[in-house]
Amino acid sequence: MPASYLTFLAFWLIALQSLAASAGVPVITGLNNLTVDEQDPAIIIDVDIGTTGGGAYSDGSITFSLADAVASDTLALSSDSDVDAAGAISVTDGDVYLGNGAGRDRIGSVDSTNNGQNGAPLSVLFSSPLVNGNFETGDVTGWTVYEEQYPNDADINGDSIPWVQTSPANSGTGTVLLATTTSATYTVQAVTSPVSQGTYAMQLLISGGISCTAPRSGQNPDGYCSTHGPYADSTAFEAFNGDQIFVEWSAQNGGDWYEVFGFLIGNGPDDVFNTADDTETLLFSQRGDTRVYTPSNATITVTDTYKFRFVSGTYDASGGLGVGASLYVDGVRLVGGTAVADSAVQSIARLVTFHNSSDTPPEDPRVLTVKAIAQDGSEGSATANITINPINDEPEITSHGGGGVAAAELPQSLSVLTSIIATDPDTSNLVYSLIGGADANKFSIDAATGEMRFVSPASNTPVPRTYVVQVQVSDGEFSTTQMLTITLVDAAPVVTAPVDLTVNAKGLLTRVDLSGASVTDITDGVIKAIPNKPGPFAPGTHTILWQSTDSVGNVGQATQILKVRPLANFARDQVIDDKGAPQVVVKPFLMGLPQITRLPSRIQ
Repeated sequence: MPASYLTFLAFWLIALQSLAASAGVPVITGLNNLTVDEQDPAIIIDVDIGTTGGGAYSDGSITFSLADAVASDTLALSSDSDVDAAGAISVTDGDVYLGNGAGRDRIGSVDSTNNGQNGAPLSVLFSSPLVNGNFETGDVTGWTVYEEQYPNDADINGDSIPWVQTSPANSGTGTVLLATTTSATYTVQAVTSPVSQGTYAMQLLISGGISCTAPRSGQNPDGYCSTHGPYADSTAFEAFNGDQIFVEWSAQNGGDWYEVFGFLIGNGPDDVFNTADDTETLLFSQRGDTRVYTPSNATITVTDTYKFRFVSGTYDASGGLGVGASLYVDGVRLVGGTAVADSAVQSIARLVTFHNSSDTPPEDPRVLTVKAIAQDGSEGSATANITINPINDEPEITSHGGGGVAAAELPQSLSVLTSIIATDPDTSNLVYSLIGGADANKFSIDAATGEMRFVSPASNTPVPRTYVVQVQVSDGEFSTTQMLTITLVDAAPVVTAPVDLTVNAKGLLTRVDLSGASVTDITDGVIKAIPNKPGPFAPGTHTILWQSTDSVGNVGQATQILKVRPLANFARDQVIDDKGAPQVVVKPFLMGLPQITRLPSRIQ
């Protein structure tokens, strides 16, 4: 560790950011009910909403949430037209800015989970959580983890470190003394307990044993050896002069006391990490038996790109050389240095929009809740209703490519020629009709199903032949039409195979009467179907393919299954007395392929 730490950060251990003297309870006023039509574009919820009384909102938030929200609901934060104007609000890539007259300052961010999409609430945080800084993904995505001994242990060796014992209560300052050797396992993972906020936190666990040259005699908060690891680095982030960083951490002993560290690392003028100009600032270091979650924070005075590094470790307080402990990290975030007052929160609230994209949105009024949380944690909220008026939509014809004009090439048919298919998000009770086209009188259409047929059978009609009809679909209020050009082409013969057969074998090969296939062909009339296997057949299962070819080469086919059961004959019973030959010979004769056969026998 460097001999002296950088002075461009002011930091506090186990301390909350001091509250502004003007902080109070937020009051939300002027929130009115909103009524929109189905699928209206995004609209600002209320241009008259106001916020007062909160005073300061750094590290606070404002949240819009809709009861009984559905996936088609969207809440979003829009931007003022002149983003640099004094007091203007703008949002870029999830970061929220406040205009200062000559530019804009970052004051917060849209929550990555409560982002207003797919029915989720919209939360504007007056802080900027790092990538997975609260671990609510349920894993350590966004963090680079190292499940190994800390490689920079030599920099820590010999440093002063505060220690805190909770039972019995005691505290003091010690010195880091590294173990001679370490044999340990290292684990970094998201856990559900203990947590500071939300559902998950990151655990950095070490467990194992060490060797130590220091004399040992009973429990001692200082003078024995330590070892460190695993460790984890956050995703890099940009921080500006005046921004504040917050982290909440906890530690627990396992095999022995914890000894843990938190660092803030800047990449320096060359904008590259792991080079000579990197800066490293100690955020916290402590040794002890148990520590509950307590926030630590620091103020940035130099704009740079930074990343957090959290290092777990363990101290052999018992002197038994068996060690282990856990560091827990949660709520890692960045708070903008620009003050956020009621006026800025009000400006944000007046730019929040609502949109529902569904053709079938909820029709009943739903409750919108707006809640503001000030810097000191005090809350204020208000509610109003959002109602969506349903709008009847026109039916849409989707068959044959959809649209007002379509074409279809169809095989001749004596039954249903084609079906008109339409959808309507508001009803399934659609009525189909033929309203025009040169050939409309040649067809009929089922008003309920859309099935189209020839009025008179079209057998022996020369093909190809073209017909033009206009179809209409109505929901009772609106209707949609399609001009459909139908080209009839010669259809393949329709072959119906005989029923499946099962016969007994009559020898090695068995002749079977294959007949009964039928063929229908609109153009050629009566034609024949021929089996691909005329027989005779060996015992076993055979698939017979019946095929028929019309005058223009169209082929129709169908299959029939034939099963030939194998049979066996045996010699008659033989009786041999005690003077005869001591052997009975049985010769089975199988009609066909060998089968597994069980021979009944009796010997007296």
